[in-house]
Amino acid sequence: MTAEQALVELERTGHNHVPMCVYSLARRVLAVAARRIEGWCAYINAVPGKDHQAEALPVMDSGDKLAEPVARAMFPQFANLHYCR
Repeated sequence: MTAEQALVELERTGHNHVPMCVYSLARRVLAVAARRIEGWCAYINAVPGKDHQAEALPVMDSGDKLAEPVARAMFPQFANLHYCR
């Protein structure tokens, strides 16, 4: 999903974030970068490990927000975007 598609999805669904990238640290640990209207942020959480794409949204909903330096190291493709606190 491109950044433009993510913004369209945000407007369509009314959510304040949409999953963009999923980074598997282990089979049962996911970090998810989420595009927001004002920038982006990343979350981490434990998951069942059966379907990482399907498990991405629950990570954003109930996971812990990553510190900005860690998130930027994991998701360098968002280097030019503001990291939301």
